[in-house]
Amino acid sequence: MANFISIPVTSATAYTAGEKLVNAGLIVSAIATALTTIVIYTTGENVTLTIAGATGTDALDAITLALTAAPGGSNVVVDFPAGVTCTAIAVA
Repeated sequence: MANFISIPVTSATAYTAGEKLVNAGLIVSAIATALTTIVIYTTGENVTLTIAGATGTDALDAITLALTAAPGGSNVVVDFPAGVTCTAIAVA
């Protein structure tokens, strides 16, 4: 079974708000490329997150924790620290 992380996205525009599921088995790496930007590299797409409320490393720690929380067959919600939100997501 596939294992996904669910990234909650808060946004002023309805079409980007909600959640983004990323297949954890396809993730190659996740890197904070700037204070407010994280890129999750997968074998099929690159997912760029815009983070508000803290540095990207705080959000990156939450993503890493979600990746190791349940190693098989479930969706794990990325639990950002208090005051940290993902305000936008782009997939390329």
